[in-house]
Amino acid sequence: MRYPWWMALFLILLSTSGCWSARDIKQLSIVSGAAVDPGKQAPYRLTIQFADPTAMVRQQERPHPYYVKQAEGYSVLDAVRNISRRDSRRRLWSHMEMLLINEELARRESLFQLLDVAQRYHEMRRDIVVALVAGTDAGRFLERKVEPPLLGGFVLRRINQESYESGEALLTTMFDLLQVKYGEVKDMLLVEARETEGDVSFNGAAVLKDGRKVGRVDFPEIRGYLLIKNLLKSGTDIIRTKRGSVTVWLEGGKIKTEVTSLRPLTFTMKGVVKGHIQEINTSEDFNRISALRKLEGRVAREVTGEIRRSLRTSQRFRADYCQLGNLLAQYHPSYWKKVKGQWSDRIWPQAKFHIDIAVRLQHSGRESPKGR
Repeated sequence: MRYPWWMALFLILLSTSGCWSARDIKQLSIVSGAAVDPGKQAPYRLTIQFADPTAMVRQQERPHPYYVKQAEGYSVLDAVRNISRRDSRRRLWSHMEMLLINEELARRESLFQLLDVAQRYHEMRRDIVVALVAGTDAGRFLERKVEPPLLGGFVLRRINQESYESGEALLTTMFDLLQVKYGEVKDMLLVEARETEGDVSFNGAAVLKDGRKVGRVDFPEIRGYLLIKNLLKSGTDIIRTKRGSVTVWLEGGKIKTEVTSLRPLTFTMKGVVKGHIQEINTSEDFNRISALRKLEGRVAREVTGEIRRSLRTSQRFRADYCQLGNLLAQYHPSYWKKVKGQWSDRIWPQAKFHIDIAVRLQHSGRESPKGR
């Protein structure tokens, strides 16, 4: 007796289907965040925050949906293994949101070496946010109780995201670290987290040279960096005028950087930054095109000043955290081979810059500027 082909295919599919790799969620420890601090008995102390899948049915016993475990080790991997010996559940790293590192470790050794195990473990996503913690232990940030009860790793990432989108902080991921590690220039900025009046804030960034912290920058240098890298999402400037002030909302733009000369080494930055008037606290009439052009010129000088200040700070630290050396390696490879070994210490501090930035503001009132 012959069976139709579709029946044979149905029997084959029926025999091969099934959740062969399924695991009970009660047997999983879902990692939300991790923190690395200097240890007392060993060089490293690792704090891991796990999401508790059973917290919904045990709200009285465990009101917060997570628990925290700590262990010390002679490496980060050794500390992970020590935590594993005390937790029967299987760890799931694919939902990790945040990795916090104590700044003392960043001063002591290269983060590229410290995080070597993280980049080799393929279960970790490359969009994990990485931040340095200054002034306190990094593990404390994962032990904090927040209301409403949420996962600390998720909350910290969201706070950092909001600060980044408002132009006040950086957002650095594991992928950014890997790009710098395997790129030509080994310098970068890494966002810093601090505890201020009981809350967490992301203000400032660490200057990393070959993965080690050599200094710190604040808001003006950070926004200058974001402008150079075309990463600025938005930002606010209060421009003082003769009769008051005007609040301007910047919405990013496009700035192109080129190597225009090798002797002397000169970088030229040219582009347009867009924005609009958010609030007017002056009697001046910006409905006239001449007044609006003057305001655009003042904003352009502010933006140019922030870019120049960030570049000069980078030269002062002898750390090319804007990675302009990568442009040199891309368009002038023979010259880069000659100067690569002394780039950060000798060549970069002597580089010159030509900055030509224009600002275009859209009037946010009901009337359009006369003459535009």
